[in-house]
Amino acid sequence: MARVLLVERDPVLAAAVEDVFRAAGHRVRMVEDAAAVPAAAEDGGADAVVLGTSGPTTKPATAALEALRALRGRAESRDLPVVLIDSGGADRPALDRLAALRAGASDLVAGAFDPEELLLRVERLIDAGGSHAAPALSGDLATDPLPELIQYLEHMGKSGELVVRATPLSGRVSFASGRAVAASCGELTGADALLALLEADRGRFRFAARAAGEQPKAAGAPLPTMSLLLLGQWMRDELERRRHLLPVTGAPLGLTGAPLPAAADEFVRLPIVEVATRIGSAAGTRLYDLVEAIPAAPRAVRLAVAWLIEQGAVAAAGEAREDDFMTTREIDGALLYDLALAQLRSAAAGRRAGPGLPPFLLLAEEGVWPELLGLFDSLPRSGAGEPLRDLGRQLRQRQGGSASFEVEGGRLALHVQALSDRARLQIGSLVPACAGMVIWLDRGQAEAAVRAAVEHLQEMEGEPAGVLIAAHRDAASLADRLTAFNRRWTVTPHAPRSLLAVLRLLQGRP
Repeated sequence: MARVLLVERDPVLAAAVEDVFRAAGHRVRMVEDAAAVPAAAEDGGADAVVLGTSGPTTKPATAALEALRALRGRAESRDLPVVLIDSGGADRPALDRLAALRAGASDLVAGAFDPEELLLRVERLIDAGGSHAAPALSGDLATDPLPELIQYLEHMGKSGELVVRATPLSGRVSFASGRAVAASCGELTGADALLALLEADRGRFRFAARAAGEQPKAAGAPLPTMSLLLLGQWMRDELERRRHLLPVTGAPLGLTGAPLPAAADEFVRLPIVEVATRIGSAAGTRLYDLVEAIPAAPRAVRLAVAWLIEQGAVAAAGEAREDDFMTTREIDGALLYDLALAQLRSAAAGRRAGPGLPPFLLLAEEGVWPELLGLFDSLPRSGAGEPLRDLGRQLRQRQGGSASFEVEGGRLALHVQALSDRARLQIGSLVPACAGMVIWLDRGQAEAAVRAAVEHLQEMEGEPAGVLIAAHRDAASLADRLTAFNRRWTVTPHAPRSLLAVLRLLQGRP
């Protein structure tokens, strides 16, 4: 799993790219415009950047090149794989390939491209360690454990950047003359970051040597690597002894009322007070909340929770539910769905023509209906997942249904309908107005119904946007005919692999 920064202002193209990368197991972070990329790469960490040339500026290609030069001007992102995508457009100049390569692009994808191809290009660049400086050392953490690797770099007196890509932790350690002088892992820095990285036992690493005399950015006093290595091993052993005490990931925790015991020996290094304070101040706090909120290595937080449970100061608050047994990836996905729905609510508010907020409308030809139902089956089990899962149950029973959500900023509604020539007269009566529409075509068999839906959206007030998904050649031909010279509609040839991608597509054009 890699962390990918994606900059693409075209929401339809962004949805397709994000969908393919997430389906491959990567974490995707969306960035609004190119100028924010260097800071985002430094603050949140990244293993690759996919940099689109569309944006809010009058010269988006120039903005992309400036962001690229800024990345290459920083030691920590000098070797970061950066792929520029230029999907074309009559309203803006094309990106000059030679200029992009001179500015430091690792690769350039131009014209109509397949997101699958983009995925392969990015993955190959990540595995190769970038395109500018051949890594002096790279390998697999399963065969070269990180503690041994750090000791080797110190023993050999190396100077450079050690980049670690692991699941779910990624980060980097800076070395100067054989001493680790800085580390970062997510929002953690210094000793806490190095302790967090020591938890990684599966993934890849790359060490890029630094030029003689070049100093790492933000280097301070050398980190006490030997004591951190010993502490990391101790935490691993102690947590393994208490593994049976840990609650399931999503189970709510509470204080028992027993006095907080005093920690002894190495346990004083754990965030025990911070964990107890947060559990006591926020009812229903869960283990993943603590790991996310407390600035310490995840293993240190988990061991602190296990120790507090062992001492009788903390206990699970109530019976465990099915939703409590969530993986980290499911939790991450639930947050993404909540964010996508909030963005839809914002888009609907911007297109409102009168009082009230119209729903979004998703139509699918009967040939792709089973595929659409499959997307509902893969929903996360928390956040917005329950209303969407309930909608999925409606769709299985009667090939149509609605759901409403409480999201940031107010309420949001979604209506889904199977599309056939028999149903062409129902759309206008069921949904007289909408904030946006997605029509998922099979082979265009329901042409009359599709045409009626396209014309229906065109007649609405408030500038609703529409997207036609046309993965098959016959469907693409129909979509092009229906949307020619129609500024409200966009056509995409990429069938979504997740319902999250569908929600992104419902936002339509920017």
